[in-house]
Amino acid sequence: MLPSKHFLSSHGSTSNSVTTNTSTSTSNSRMLHSLRNITNKKKLSWLTEYVVLVRHFPKSRWYDQHKKKIHYTSCAVFLITLIMIYFNVMLYHGTFLPPFVQLRTSAFDAVIPPVPLSFKPDFRVAISLTTMPHHVEKLHETLDSLMSQSLLPDVIYVVIPQGAARTGQVHYVPTYLADNETGKNSYSKHVRVLRPTRDYGPLSKLYPAIAEEKDPTTLIISLDDDKIYPSDLVKTIAWYSHRRDDVAWGDCGWGFQRIPHSREVIPIYVPFIFRGDGKYILGTCLEHTELEVLQAVCGNGYRRKFFKRLDILANPPQECYTTDDLWISGYLQFADKEKIPRVLMKERLEPISTDWKKRAEQTQWTLSHYNTENMQDIKCINAIEKSLSENMASIIVSYLFVTFYKNNSILPFILTFFERIQIILI
Repeated sequence: MLPSKHFLSSHGSTSNSVTTNTSTSTSNSRMLHSLRNITNKKKLSWLTEYVVLVRHFPKSRWYDQHKKKIHYTSCAVFLITLIMIYFNVMLYHGTFLPPFVQLRTSAFDAVIPPVPLSFKPDFRVAISLTTMPHHVEKLHETLDSLMSQSLLPDVIYVVIPQGAARTGQVHYVPTYLADNETGKNSYSKHVRVLRPTRDYGPLSKLYPAIAEEKDPTTLIISLDDDKIYPSDLVKTIAWYSHRRDDVAWGDCGWGFQRIPHSREVIPIYVPFIFRGDGKYILGTCLEHTELEVLQAVCGNGYRRKFFKRLDILANPPQECYTTDDLWISGYLQFADKEKIPRVLMKERLEPISTDWKKRAEQTQWTLSHYNTENMQDIKCINAIEKSLSENMASIIVSYLFVTFYKNNSILPFILTFFERIQIILI
């Protein structure tokens, strides 16, 4: 009897359980039906329907049937959203993702030892910067940082064009930069004001100084007027140029990657963590990084001999008026027979903004914002490829003619032809 009792007890319990499950299933079916009616009336998507059902009915049969599909779709939507967000960030701020950096830059094989403490260049060093009428009274922080360099330059050119600026304001020389009765301004003999009759825009930071300097060995370092520069910047650039005087050196810059978007290109920056450490890979020293554009805000060093065609340099296309870094790099790439490499130094010598610049950035748009909003980068790139590539073609033709005439042989002619074509392709 005892086993029967236990059996009956167990059977009775099972019966109650079945009854309870049947009741629960009926209740759940009704809830599922009512929730689906709600979602159908509101014409919600199946994903929204899933959220509603899971919130009110987490163990529904519908969820079990679509579980894998929901998880895969949720992951896909999340990843697509992240990609879209990052893509929009890249459009306005560029990127430093390693694949893009590797694609648009290259290792430059040059071993530069540390700067000796006793280093003194055997060539002239000039610094050049330009300013705007609403900046000219605020240059003290920048000039003080340049006067505190471990290697003092031979001259600091402050370019203040005559007439009105592109903003409509009239350029003028402030009292602290004007020569007094002793023939010196407040910054002694190192600072010299240049007053070109033409306003070259941002290009004024370089071109008037190039026109002023005649010695081809002179190193001209172009800077911005709203930064405080590290004390070893001038000495480091001079040392690099001393070791390799056929290279334009800088501490920051970028490449460009074309994209399927109306902006067409995005800047590719090279953070210091991605720069070379002197190791050799496949016979190439990864000491420095060659890229397409050097950025003057960090300080760029050019030898005067790089600029032989001043008529071209002084007349950029209208599209490049506000993008001087692009125009100068385009000139170094195309304007002469030999391409001048633009290479980043390995030292971290980034400037910091002046106090007045930090306050202004909170209320004013910078020139870089203007260039981004108006897509000036791609406009200037297209203009450079059109104007300077045509100039490069004429240079090649004349160069080949002279080579053929001098050698009186077709072989050097052919070899030189392919060598010049390679310059354009690179």
